[in-house]
Amino acid sequence: MNKLALPKFTQPTSLEKAAFFINKLGKNIHEHAYIVGKILLWVKIKGIKYGEFGYWIEKNVWFSQMTAERFINFAKKCDEKKQLLLYAPKIQNPHGVDFVFPINKIVSLEIRKGDFKEVLADLENIDAIITDPPYAEKYLNCYSELAEFASKKLKQDGFLAAYSGQYNLPEVIKRLSEHLTYVWTFCLYHTGKKQLVNGVNIMCGWKPVLIFSKGNKKMRFTAYDVLISEKMEKENHKWQQSESGVKPLIEIFSKPGELVVDPFAGSGTFLKVAEELNRRAIGAEIQ
Repeated sequence: MNKLALPKFTQPTSLEKAAFFINKLGKNIHEHAYIVGKILLWVKIKGIKYGEFGYWIEKNVWFSQMTAERFINFAKKCDEKKQLLLYAPKIQNPHGVDFVFPINKIVSLEIRKGDFKEVLADLENIDAIITDPPYAEKYLNCYSELAEFASKKLKQDGFLAAYSGQYNLPEVIKRLSEHLTYVWTFCLYHTGKKQLVNGVNIMCGWKPVLIFSKGNKKMRFTAYDVLISEKMEKENHKWQQSESGVKPLIEIFSKPGELVVDPFAGSGTFLKVAEELNRRAIGAEIQ
């Protein structure tokens, strides 16, 4: 992919900005699929139909009908194959945008590389934040930062579901309560191998999943508070959680088409499951 003389590309904040980038690409749309995919994802998240977007930029920006048609055709092909974002892992593209994806996979979810407070700052009206921060005492501040982020970015009726270890659980609850309202604790039961917690000499067979909100304590519908993790999955990340354990959480706290965010995405397991359940999935990973 050749370099293109464009300003540093960030998430577009308006139709005008998105149209500007598309217009600069011109006939080279296919050669610069990375940026096109990024803009298409933004358009989809905003709920704008591709045809409407193409028509708008054709009528309101210096944009030829041929280029508009080329963009729409490319968008349709991407959507059919779920190829909104096309390049994988840790590739710094020429325009200054850095993403992390599973190797050799083409996906419609998005994981942004960097501190979630910075790389997810543009998100608004999040339906559910479902995440697994690090548990060690030295990382406890992550829960304070997560609570502040959730209080600003969640919808008024949105929920945060945060995994936690037991050892520092009182402090974790305290920190999340700095900005949010405690709702419940779900039990994630592990059917496979148990873990010895050396500090207290206990074989641990479950994990707390803490549910917080912006004040709303009632679920949309009746939910069972025991989740089953059918097997240990550590193929892609040493702290990877199981797909079977997170699937019910996504189904409880979001609906198809809604936005699920994971600020501590790791290998992207939570986002992968969310995307498979037809949710919009965006996350961050600092490593």
